[in-house]
Amino acid sequence: MKLAEAILLGSTITYQTRGSLFGFETFGFETEIVGSCALGSALLAVGLVNQKDSLLTLTVSKPVDLSTAIRRMYPWIMKAVSCPCDNCSEVDVVQNIIIHLNDHHAWERERTAEWVASVEQKEEVANNQEKKGGVLGSQKKNPGKLKSKRVLLPADK
Repeated sequence: MKLAEAILLGSTITYQTRGSLFGFETFGFETEIVGSCALGSALLAVGLVNQKDSLLTLTVSKPVDLSTAIRRMYPWIMKAVSCPCDNCSEVDVVQNIIIHLNDHHAWERERTAEWVASVEQKEEVANNQEKKGGVLGSQKKNPGKLKSKRVLLPADK
């Protein structure tokens, strides 16, 4: 699932929070996630977090660092980008710009997902071009970089 799709899907099950990944509510003796920011919505949608998880579960019982887990799923979110807002000079990695759009510009998750989709599309195009270039493409760009080594086989000795 693409990150933009995950943000949209997660946004259908919780209200939007600002300043924190999740909003919690207690029902009797159980605490549930009832709110999420754009990134929190994605975490819910891809299954890294369950809506029944409590704050205690997320901070103590779950051994997984959510930030690391989402970076593993979407490594491109560590690429630097500029904030898409007019009159904003913020430059940071995609993950932090998503948080910035949610918390500082009060973007709705759907709008953030739209922007994330545009970044994902650029990333896909770049990856496809890299794959098409392959080894030969990289050799053309840097002809001195790839060198073959002769492997001595027993018959060569």
